[in-house]
Amino acid sequence: MTGLRHCLPALFAATVWFGTVVASEFGTPEQARALLERAVVALQKDRTAALDAFSRKDSGFQDRDLYVFCGGPDGKLSAHPKYKGAPMRRFKDFAGNAFGEEMYEVATEGKFSQVKYLAMRRGELHPRRKTSLITKVDDQICGVGYFEDAPASSRNLAINDFEGVFIYGYDPVAYFTMDKPVKGSAEFAHEYLGADWHFVNAEHRRMFAAQPIKYIPQHGGFCSSGASGATRMSAANPRAWRIIEGKLYLFAGTRLVDGYNPDAPEAVAANADWQKKLMDLVSQ
Repeated sequence: MTGLRHCLPALFAATVWFGTVVASEFGTPEQARALLERAVVALQKDRTAALDAFSRKDSGFQDRDLYVFCGGPDGKLSAHPKYKGAPMRRFKDFAGNAFGEEMYEVATEGKFSQVKYLAMRRGELHPRRKTSLITKVDDQICGVGYFEDAPASSRNLAINDFEGVFIYGYDPVAYFTMDKPVKGSAEFAHEYLGADWHFVNAEHRRMFAAQPIKYIPQHGGFCSSGASGATRMSAANPRAWRIIEGKLYLFAGTRLVDGYNPDAPEAVAANADWQKKLMDLVSQ
């Protein structure tokens, strides 16, 4: 479970390989809207057939990284090309934003609303910003999402930051003192290693400033299961975590947490490699 392939989380993602591509390989906001408009017509004509079609790849309701999804009144995905039946209403992104709940809240019959969040595009190693157009048809909450052009990538190989904030604003000290992932606040920010760490209070900020190495997650916010000496590592989800012998480990998804063995030879090597990168960064 140590290869990069194990750390690509199945988080409401579209399908395309990471690399140098032309714009035509990705859907545009205009194309996303047109696809959702077609979906609304199909739902109004025959809801059962439409929901079935949205979940099939050969139905004409998937276009490159664009696809139609719907959530039913039970809060679960009633249509999706891969995750039908998943708890859509409970979806949260890497930064802890409850975008699934927001989709239900903003959905309005005859209107297209926008919900913005972070998501992985399959084959990529870092989340990027995504916008979903959301509407309501009878009791169905339906949408089509599109990705922004530029991915959110880390600036170095030791610590993973997103737009100048480490671990998406989660408080690294809270894992130890509160035994759970908790979002910090910019009010209690502390700059270290070139970007900000957020904390829930001044005491946590003081504790981190006094011993930052103690609280920085192993592999710096990259997925511990896939960490290695490679130049491309997958971002971890701050809500998938585990403390082992006083050290915090983060993972791309919760299914990886229990299977991680820090004493495995490849994990020991990866930890040593990361520690060297971190110390090199600290000494700069």
